[in-house]
Amino acid sequence: SVGGLYNEMVVKFVSMDRVLQTLDAEIEIKESSKPIRIRQPKGEVKFEDVTFGYLDSRPVLKGASFEARPGETIALTGESGAGKTTLINLLMRLYSPWEGRILIDGRDIRDLKIKDLRKLIGFSSHDPSLMKETIKDNILFGVGAGNYENIFPRYQLPELELTQLQEGGRVTYAHNDPLQI
Repeated sequence: SVGGLYNEMVVKFVSMDRVLQTLDAEIEIKESSKPIRIRQPKGEVKFEDVTFGYLDSRPVLKGASFEARPGETIALTGESGAGKTTLINLLMRLYSPWEGRILIDGRDIRDLKIKDLRKLIGFSSHDPSLMKETIKDNILFGVGAGNYENIFPRYQLPELELTQLQEGGRVTYAHNDPLQI
């Protein structure tokens, strides 16, 4: 119906406005003036007395401390709003802690180039953002253009799907409508 189409268009315009606001937002995280590089990462991650909040008067985390040693698997569990995603956002330097520090292999992550830091971390969100493109195109967008035969073996895609993508057979799309993500 025309009314349904109008409502859908309004929702999409609001969504597009939010995307544009995000793209126009000033970057708050600043790079170190003398960044260091971790040449051979071991994989130790340590949160030391980290306090952070999204609003000045309301900390979400207060004195959070834990350590993940190389090769160790840990789980972040808790109720909705407990701070699990906030911990990951801090580790990825989407935000900086108010107090305390986060270390990788004994190095404060604020001393690393953000690009280099994020190359050290494998992350899969529970809210994936996929474009209305093929699975191959979505992966290449994340890792950069190049020869996909060299990139795909790093990902554990089902053998049948990988064969079909490489042979140019059936194309599998990741999402029907990118604005609904």
